[in-house]
Amino acid sequence: MPKPKKNESKQDYLKRCTTELIEKEGRDPDQAYAMCNAYWNDAHNQRPVLTLAAPIELKKTEEDKPPTFMITAYTGRPLNTWFGDVIFDVKGMKVKAKIPILREHARDRIVGYSTKTWTDETNFYVSGSFSQKTRDGKEVLALAEEGFPFQASVGIWPLKVKVLGKGAKEVVNGHEIKGPAEIWTESDVGEVSFVTLGRDDE
Repeated sequence: MPKPKKNESKQDYLKRCTTELIEKEGRDPDQAYAMCNAYWNDAHNQRPVLTLAAPIELKKTEEDKPPTFMITAYTGRPLNTWFGDVIFDVKGMKVKAKIPILREHARDRIVGYSTKTWTDETNFYVSGSFSQKTRDGKEVLALAEEGFPFQASVGIWPLKVKVLGKGAKEVVNGHEIKGPAEIWTESDVGEVSFVTLGRDDE
């Protein structure tokens, strides 16, 4: 497994690591990305929330195919929101394979669409294609190619909620959350957005 270099950003590491695992070990791109993401988090002893990375090169692989992206849309950690602490159980996330990919959660700012969504024990991932027809699709792609540090944000709605009282504790997605808090045991993911600043500024 490639090791992070000194002062290497997570986005740059994921791109380098994923490419190496695909080319040298013949790994599936989704598997390679998840492995590299987990290795980075373990090496840095952290799981920063709502970050984006592009482990697959942002360019056309064939003449008629658009550039692709891969996003760590949610890392499973509790979030501090305006209504209190909340955590989304990744096992209860309901999401279609094909969902809108937007910019700043604006429904009229279309970046592209997902072609696959999946989870592991902690993370929620999205991969898909950039639109070649919209201004935001072209602009986000161009900025990503320049190395702009985009983050990701999930448009998610609760279906079933478990309320933790003050002093209560529970482990969700491998992370401990303490009450008062909400656990969204089931939720519906409607879209994922490229954003300038996610809820966690890391």
